[in-house]
Order: sequence, then structure tokens, then C-alpha cells
Amino acid sequence: MKRITLYPLIALLAAVSLVACDKSGDETPEADFGTVQVDVSQTTARITVSSPRVVAEAADRTIREVGVRYRAAGGSEWTDITAEKISADTYSALIENLAPGTRYDYLLYLATDANRYYGKMQSLTTDKVNGILGQWRLMQWHEMTELPFEVRMSFSDDGRFTLWQKLQSVEWQRFEGSYELAGTILSGKYDDGQAWSAGYDVAVDGNKMTWTNTSDGSDRAVYVRENIPGELQSLRTADTSRAISAERFL
Repeated sequence: MKRITLYPLIALLAAVSLVACDKSGDETPEADFGTVQVDVSQTTARITVSSPRVVAEAADRTIREVGVRYRAAGGSEWTDITAEKISADTYSALIENLAPGTRYDYLLYLATDANRYYGKMQSLTTDKVNGILGQWRLMQWHEMTELPFEVRMSFSDDGRFTLWQKLQSVEWQRFEGSYELAGTILSGKYDDGQAWSAGYDVAVDGNKMTWTNTSDGSDRAVYVRENIPGELQSLRTADTSRAISAERFL
């Protein structure tokens, strides 16, 4: 999950400036949010607001609600999320069920009994599923955590993957190929033209990656981010060409 922190407008001119929107459509700067922090993942965005205040010359400056209005970038349908008050002057709103690698527009707002003050339009982008980039070790297969075999993989940003496996053999076998990511669905093909046995719905959470077979939901594998040992990286695919016809993990 990546984090973006915006510091107070008064200090660094980076906070969200709000406008009061009344029935006449007038817009005047009448509030600020203090510090705004945005944390995004593949499918969620949490927006935390600290020390918001109404600065308008209004009879009622008591904040009754803080929230977020959002939509897919350029869309026409807005959704409002009310922020939860987590301390005396801090509010947090969690937006869920977002699409990976997608930009969203959002406006923060404050509400008193008399008015709602909207902020300037901001944008955020959810993480792409290419969080798969890097090196991984199989930790769990189906419900098994004590595995009788070993599997390691690496994914690069040029669309290439490398698979190291020690299944029925006492020696490691290395395979290479290309992968394709369509949304959250991952598929691949070995360099000899053989496709993976299935496509997988991939979810990455920090250093953990979960694959679910798109045709069989009970077929799940969990990987942890871990460097590939040097002796495996130096193992050439040609050294294991005799095993190309052997069973492959994917």
C-alpha cells in the first residue's frame, strides 16, 4: 500500500481548500481540512483528515459530518462516503471495491447543520496488480502449509516469468516464459509454447500474494516475497531441458 501525505495549507499550501455550495451556487473558500493523508491499495483508498475547520463568517461552525464524494475519473455518477470520527479532530473514510490501476476523482466535504462545504476536485490512482513484480516463494497450497515440494517464481516488468520447482525430482527444474495480466487475471505460457494449466485471480497484499484458480475456487496458492537463492538464479534452463516433458507446477 502506498501512502501520500498532504500537509496543512497554511504551512505548505498543500491542503485541500473547501468551498461553500449553497442553493445559489456561489463558491467561496470557507473551510480547510488541515492535514489530509491518502493511503491506496489495489482495491481500496483510505482518506484521513486531521484538524478540519470552518473558517467562514457563519453563525454555525460546528462540524456535524466529514466525508468524501468520489467517482471513476470523468464519470457522471458520484458516491458519498461518511468518514468515521476516530479522535477528537481526526476523521477517516474507507472507500472499498475500487478497480486496480484506476484513477478516481474525489472531493472532500465538511457539513454543518446549515451548509455543506465541498473541496476542490482531487484525484487518486489505485495500485496496479503488477505488485507481482519481484521474487516469490510458495508458502501455502490449498490448505497445506507443510509442503512436500518447493516452488519459487520471479516476475519482471517486461512480461517475463521464471519458475523454479522441485516436485517429484530431487533436483531443481527451471522454466521460463511470458505472462499476461488482464485486470486481476494472470495467465502465462512457457517458452516451448505450452500454456499454464489455468488462469489465476491474483491479490497482492504487501509481501503476500494469493492466487485463485479462475475455474476452481478451491485451488488456491499463497506466496511470500522472498529473494531467489543465487544457486537457483545461476541454474540455466538448458541444464534442465531433459525435464521439459515433466509435470509443471503451473
